[in-house]
Order: sequence, then structure tokens, then C-alpha cells
Amino acid sequence: MTAISCWIRKQRVFSIMSTLKSSLSLTTTTICPQKDIAEHRRFRDLTELWLETDHYKWRAMRANGVDEYYVTGDAPAYEKFLKWAEVVPKIIGSPLYHWTHLELRRYLGITETLTPKTAEHIWNTAKTMLQSEGYDAVSLLEKMKVRVLCTTDDPSDDLEWHRKIREDSSIPFKVLPSFRPDRFIAGNEKAIDDLCRKYGTDNLKEALSSSLDFFRENGAIVSDHGFSSFPYGADEYFTEILDYLGSEYARRGMVMQLHMGPIRNVNPGLYGSFGP
Repeated sequence: MTAISCWIRKQRVFSIMSTLKSSLSLTTTTICPQKDIAEHRRFRDLTELWLETDHYKWRAMRANGVDEYYVTGDAPAYEKFLKWAEVVPKIIGSPLYHWTHLELRRYLGITETLTPKTAEHIWNTAKTMLQSEGYDAVSLLEKMKVRVLCTTDDPSDDLEWHRKIREDSSIPFKVLPSFRPDRFIAGNEKAIDDLCRKYGTDNLKEALSSSLDFFRENGAIVSDHGFSSFPYGADEYFTEILDYLGSEYARRGMVMQLHMGPIRNVNPGLYGSFGP
């Protein structure tokens, strides 16, 4: 499975231990907008598919001097795509370069290398295909032979779109939530207060346990943690909450994923202005 935007994978794809669930022979974790799947979204062009939400591509564009107007600003879709086409030849060796061309070849049948010279033809060819039958969000995932897709979800999420997907018999694969409690392990007071209020308790552990029950009822079998640092044993609060969650996952038969050492959003000014 390649990275067809932030939309279809989580820019990184994590394999889950399929042996834990024999029915889940192909399981991945993603931040794919569940709404797009539930609504069988049709993408009008490659900018919608690739550049609308993919902050990995955004970072590559910024690193190559592209003005924010063409990254997350109001530039016309085709102009944004042209800027991406200018960047692609400069990132040979990057996963973004290979993902771009694997996606063009495997799902759109386009074998040309994306450059400023080929951009117009690739844009027009892809746009025509994306507007035809068999290229909506669900169909694209089918082409990837996805059987189970796990999204990344905050413990406070109401999982509305997961329920709608589960009720749609035309979707041939499972879309399951993943429990991502990073804000709570980090001690985000507002997040903690909101979750406790939602579940009618002033105890964070009780609130997390209630949320886990809700996630499990809605099909969750994995948790998802990201740590830029791992003060286990040195930070009493961090250690206590992580130990508690580990035991709660085990009690429910859930897999606990740990992403160690990701360094993101290293420029606070840019992050505050533009996001990831």
C-alpha cells in the first residue's frame, strides 16, 4: 500500500500483527478521513487527492521554497499541482518521490515521470480518470486490495463516520478506529477536562477506560502512541498513565503500538501559522 495522500494512508503505513486476528489479514493504520469513505467521495483532480491534506508533501514544498499560497493557500488547484511537479524532481530518493510515481502507475495507469514538462498531460489524464466510474474513495481503496483500514482517532471522538461506514454494505472492507491518547499522556488539561466531562467523571483513568470500552464496541483492536521523548520511569504521571493504558489494552485484547522518537513541528512559528 503506497501513500496516496494523507487521505488514504497515514503517510507512514504501520503493519499490525495480523496473527492476532485471523480475519484481519491485511491491516493498516491511517488518518484517512472517514467521512470521505462514508460518502464515497469523488476527487476532482490530483490536487484534491494528493495536496489537500498531505502535510508531508506540504513540508517538501516549503523546504523547496514554494510560497505558502501554493501549499495551503488559495491558489487555483492546477497551480498548486504545478508547484508540486516542480518539487518532485528535486526529491529523488525520498519516499514521496516513489509514492508519487507508484500511485500514478498502479492506480491511474500513468507511467510518465512527473516533471514540469509532463505535468499538464498527467493532470489532464488523471482528472479524466478520477471523474470516471471506479475512482471514488472506496474504489481506490479496493484497488489497493485493502481489507482492513484503521484510522487514527482521539479518545474524545464520537466515531460517527465509523458507524455510517459499518452500516454501508457496499463498502467491502472494514474501517476500524484506533485509540490515540497522546494528548492525555502529555497532560493536556483541556483535553482531560473535556473527556472527563463527556464520561461523567473527574478521574482520567475512568474516562479513558470508558472511552476504550466505546472504541472497542465500535471495532477498535489497536492503540496508537507517538513519543518524541519517552520519560518512562522518570516522569511519574507519564509512567502511571502509560502503565494503566497498557493493562487496559491487554484486558481488552488490543494491540499497543508505540512510535518512538518522531520529531515533528520543529518550527513553532510555522506550526502556529500553518499547522503541521
